[in-house]
Amino acid sequence: MAVSTLLRRLALPLACGALALAPAPAAADDLVYAKLASYFEALRTQNNIPGLAVAIAGRTDLVWVRGFGYQNLERLVAMRPDTPVPVDGLTETFTATILLRCDEEHTQPLDDLAPTVPASSAAAIGGTTSPVRPQTIRQVLQHSTVDASDQTTYAYRPDRVAALQPVVEACRDARYEVSLADLFNRAGMTSSVPGTAAAAATVAGEGYPDDATLDRYRQLLARRATMYEAETGRRPAPVTAAPTPLTPAQGAISTAVDLALFDISLRSGAFASADTLVAAWRPPVDAATGRALPRGTGWFVQAYNGETVVWQVGQSDAGSSSLLVSLPARGLTLAMVANSAGLSKPFALTDGDITRSPFARVFLSLFTR
Repeated sequence: MAVSTLLRRLALPLACGALALAPAPAAADDLVYAKLASYFEALRTQNNIPGLAVAIAGRTDLVWVRGFGYQNLERLVAMRPDTPVPVDGLTETFTATILLRCDEEHTQPLDDLAPTVPASSAAAIGGTTSPVRPQTIRQVLQHSTVDASDQTTYAYRPDRVAALQPVVEACRDARYEVSLADLFNRAGMTSSVPGTAAAAATVAGEGYPDDATLDRYRQLLARRATMYEAETGRRPAPVTAAPTPLTPAQGAISTAVDLALFDISLRSGAFASADTLVAAWRPPVDAATGRALPRGTGWFVQAYNGETVVWQVGQSDAGSSSLLVSLPARGLTLAMVANSAGLSKPFALTDGDITRSPFARVFLSLFTR
């Protein structure tokens, strides 16, 4: 099946019939994708993940998509590549993309000081005992701080990113969720929703484009995957916690397919120039030690087998997780979403090492040879 045909079918509602899960790869790739599917299914089972959706993006199009397990165990509803799931920390990457565009358009330089964030102990921001200098917007997106002795320290602090909401709203002259909806539209992410509050929005005075868009959001939210608490060795239990509210750090809802489409649009220059992305994917260096920190401006960055890997992770205690792993030099990106925390929580990925993830290691080992 052609990828364009697949994308048209992905946009149809569930009532339209069964989804063909993957376009046929080139004959030379059959074995690679068969191995990948086998590994992912084994890892899904091993990590007690009820449902897993995967999409791989090439330079200009999707090259492989697949669903594993169930989006709803009780009703045995299969997980699909277009099943909506909260993507949690991946919302930060959307925020960074919007702000990179603001920086290019000179409406909001990233090196301006960021808004004041909640007071924190030295340990919470990396363990330094020296006074911390005021942070720039760029440093907030890098999860880095600089103390009075010029020591740069990494510590994952989503609350600092959440505090950037007024910055985004000022530079785009719109509420944050409206700017996020615009990003989704520009990337062709028709199965993504800018937060659960969109279901209750009305067109008048809300900034959304039309009634049809709001109806689409409501339909997508109605078919979200059921979230599960799924500890190893125990039957997964549905999570009853309230949905996570939307902030620049969390709350967006998307699919594996849409995350892959976002990455294609990003690399094609739809949001920022190639030079801007290269700079964003260059992590800061601690002047005291000469070591690169694990995070660039909005993405984690590290090397694997001599290649640059750009990635981001999403994780929630409310039963969801997501992963976006890109090999820019190869024009290849892996997007994954799950309806439990099993993609990320067991591996402490926010420490900044993607090789802790067995899912990412399988992808990297198969595609960096």
